[in-house]
Amino acid sequence: VMENAPEEASAKVLDALKNARVRNLPEEEAEEILLSIDDEMQGAGTFLNHRRKEQEEKIYRKEREKWR
Repeated sequence: VMENAPEEASAKVLDALKNARVRNLPEEEAEEILLSIDDEMQGAGTFLNHRRKEQEEKIYRKEREKWR
């Protein structure tokens, strides 16, 4: 269940943004905006995953140094 939490959270955010940004717009414009939002979210997710991995590696190196 927790594995799907980020996906569910991003879906909720996307729905909220969609409702706020594309209300009363022609379908073509709304689709363009939604694709842009999706691209932004994917880029942010990639960035955050990279930062998390860097932090984990930093913590791992510190712990490893303690045992030397």
